Amino acid sequence: MESKKRRLNRLKQQIDQSLGAIKKSGLLNGQSEDFNIFRATGCSSYEIRHAAFFAWLFDTRQHDKAANFILHFFREVASDIGDHSLDKAFRNFKGNVASKSISVAPIFKKSESLTELVIGEKKRIDFAADVSVKGSRVARIVIEFKLKGEVNNDLDLYYKEVKKGCKKGDLHCFIIDFSGKEHYVENRNFSTVNSGALIEAVGLHADYLEGLDDERYGPVGQATKQYHQLIKEHIGLFDQAVKDDCSRELLWNLWSPEMENEDVAEELDEYLEIEAEKRLVGDAADEAYFHRWWQLLSTHNILSFLKRESDFELTMPDGYTVNVTGKENRGFPNLRFKVSVVRGEWVGLVGKNKRKLSGKLYVRVYARAFHDKNEKISIKQLDKLGAGLLDMNINDIGDLGWPGFIERDGVPVSTAAFVESEGGFEVFHINKRNKINSLDRTLIFLVEVDESDLRVSVVTGKYSSNISNSLKRVHQVLLNFIG
Repeated sequence: MESKKRRLNRLKQQIDQSLGAIKKSGLLNGQSEDFNIFRATGCSSYEIRHAAFFAWLFDTRQHDKAANFILHFFREVASDIGDHSLDKAFRNFKGNVASKSISVAPIFKKSESLTELVIGEKKRIDFAADVSVKGSRVARIVIEFKLKGEVNNDLDLYYKEVKKGCKKGDLHCFIIDFSGKEHYVENRNFSTVNSGALIEAVGLHADYLEGLDDERYGPVGQATKQYHQLIKEHIGLFDQAVKDDCSRELLWNLWSPEMENEDVAEELDEYLEIEAEKRLVGDAADEAYFHRWWQLLSTHNILSFLKRESDFELTMPDGYTVNVTGKENRGFPNLRFKVSVVRGEWVGLVGKNKRKLSGKLYVRVYARAFHDKNEKISIKQLDKLGAGLLDMNINDIGDLGWPGFIERDGVPVSTAAFVESEGGFEVFHINKRNKINSLDRTLIFLVEVDESDLRVSVVTGKYSSNISNSLKRVHQVLLNFIG
């Protein structure tokens, strides 16, 4: 058995070789040659600077078109997480009406800032703001931003402080990773928002500003356009990077699934960041470090397969997730499907179920409700979903004695369902009335894939029988719901 020290040395050598080859090939030097102030000043590398520009876009006190960005942001986030209570209060606003009616204010009286709000002695919230319509607050928005890093923040403490003075339904807490990395957090008060929602909102706002026939908004529009280019650029760069087998192999080796193992991940992450800065220049160093390349490549591989096999509507807004819709949803019009490749420990199971998945790779298909909060999916309705699954039976989920069932203060809150290589469920969060909480994702299906087989299919485009069968199962699951 390979020792930890020997494994670290081997993987560091793999990183060294990949960086050397990437530098020689110029693989990651493909960004636009147009001047971009965010890249030039190094803002792309720091989450706090991303948060500062987001706050500027959001702040109606700084420019009168901020309300337009707020509307786009709320709508995209609401659509992504399946909670339209967020944008409900703003559906009838647009243009000048929004600018005159919507205002933003700090959540704490002692500070005028929307960013870096101090909680306790040393804790800081990245962004928080109260949003009002005609002077009456309708939402408090709290966001913890990340840039590939882990969520080690004290979310319980944050929530306890920011909820003070809030009415029921006013508080909305999010985690957004600018790199597109997916996070699972146990604090259910925070929802993880796909970075594609932010990319879309900024892009729509940039288009709006560009369309204004008023030179006063020229600088604001230009800055917004450049920021949009920055946060979406890795997708365009990725398309360029997957052009040949050699490029894909280099990027896979630069950050492979094995490097995510808990005992080596932190040290390798720090090593890659330092070595990328040493060996590559400017943007190329950022691109090498800030992306989980094996996951990007694997997701692109799934996208290519589904494009060949189906007539689904497929989009990949952030590079890490394939959004899937069809001509009809076969009785499930309130579900939207997403497909991604994940490590088992990222799946939101608990206890022994979670440990059983650790270290394995899965193609994950899950559905999110995109209806209003008051339209819940009942346990009986979940039974119907069972008809769309291969070799699975969902009936046991209706039994609150299910192994892995969680109680909080004596109240049932979730049930961790059975998972095996053939498929399974993740976590259903249930309220007192035995309803599924639409804010939390409902995993439909898991298909285990072998890492070595996945690597071959990603690099060469040739599918082993195991990978081919796995992806066909994913396709069949989607067909059963959205043919």
